[in-house]
Amino acid sequence: MAWIEISNNDVTDAVAGNSAALERIVRATQEPVYNLALRFLWHPQDAQDNTQEILIRIITNLSAFRHESAFGTYAYRIAVNHLLRAKKSRAERREVTFREAARTLSVQETPLPETDAAGIINDVKIACSHAMLQGLKRPYRMAFVLGAVMQLHGEEAARILGLTPAAYRQRLKRARAAMTEFLTRHCGLIAEAATCRCERRVTPCMKTGAIEPYRALADRLKDAGEFYPTQNALAQDISRLEKVTLLYRSNGKYAVPASLDRRIREVISGRLLSE
Repeated sequence: MAWIEISNNDVTDAVAGNSAALERIVRATQEPVYNLALRFLWHPQDAQDNTQEILIRIITNLSAFRHESAFGTYAYRIAVNHLLRAKKSRAERREVTFREAARTLSVQETPLPETDAAGIINDVKIACSHAMLQGLKRPYRMAFVLGAVMQLHGEEAARILGLTPAAYRQRLKRARAAMTEFLTRHCGLIAEAATCRCERRVTPCMKTGAIEPYRALADRLKDAGEFYPTQNALAQDISRLEKVTLLYRSNGKYAVPASLDRRIREVISGRLLSE
């Protein structure tokens, strides 16, 4: 996952009113923030709404950046604090737990014949893996997303979360262990003995509409089509912990939907012009 690379000069120029510098900051920041929000909140619309709020907070508070750390650390800290305090997402309001998820995954049906079968199976994999993260309590979910999915360096992630490196490592270890234990018992991608298979979850997911938000994303995964290579890699003789990490990293990066990009610019322009 890309780090937010912005020079101190761009921040200084943006604060002074340089529109080109402000544009560079928005461009560099919005996709990483959107990907963080999407993985943390599960539902694309919740992720879009919170991404907009986070970007507004970052941009309208640029003068508060003291250049004592990298701008990426500053921006991610704002994003993380916002998401940890955000109102419950749609998945959280349904009180998704590992116990409830296990009950859901037990429903297996023969998939309906459809032209884009491989694409739909990939959508199920993406939607399901995102949803399973909701079983983690927010502090552990955030540690897992930053460390296991976005691959931030441990010390950097600790600074973003306001933890000591040792405390962060412990939190990430517990989150990884919880995800590995759950997926080993239920996910066929992780353990051959587990009963759940993506292709047998297609019909139940289509009936409930669980995958629709992911099929309707304006921009598909930039590295779409990696589902079957990922399956081959998961079949290798690697630890289950490594398989869990690979499963989540295989989702790649989501491009910011054009509609969200327009909303961010319209709102930021209105805010700045009115001040």
